[in-house]
Amino acid sequence: MNETVTISLGGKAEIGRLFKLAAAVGSPDFYAGKRKWPRITAPLDLELCFDPAGDDPLQRVALQHISEGGIGFWSRTRLRGGKVLYVRESSDNDPRPWLKARVAHCSAALRGFLIGCAFESADQSK
Repeated sequence: MNETVTISLGGKAEIGRLFKLAAAVGSPDFYAGKRKWPRITAPLDLELCFDPAGDDPLQRVALQHISEGGIGFWSRTRLRGGKVLYVRESSDNDPRPWLKARVAHCSAALRGFLIGCAFESADQSK
């Protein structure tokens, strides 16, 4: 029997909600550099997968920073640039929508790998 799996993809509203949550518990990153959006550094737990509609096991990762354009997190797994993934806030009883993102960089560090991703949510380009 074939089951239809529906996944909930978040867009600007979910990115904004996660940004506000991070801002409430974190602190602004004052380095403007070549950034397009302000960035918040905050300690949030996230879930990551590569196929939310499949049997892909969830990985727990730790948020490093977030902006309206992307996210940085710590992972024990190296990810190649260009890889598409899905992240969401960890929740035991209220699953949040997935945010689609593409890996922009992966840097080895003492805590594992710092992964930087650009959001690719359906309404992010509007």
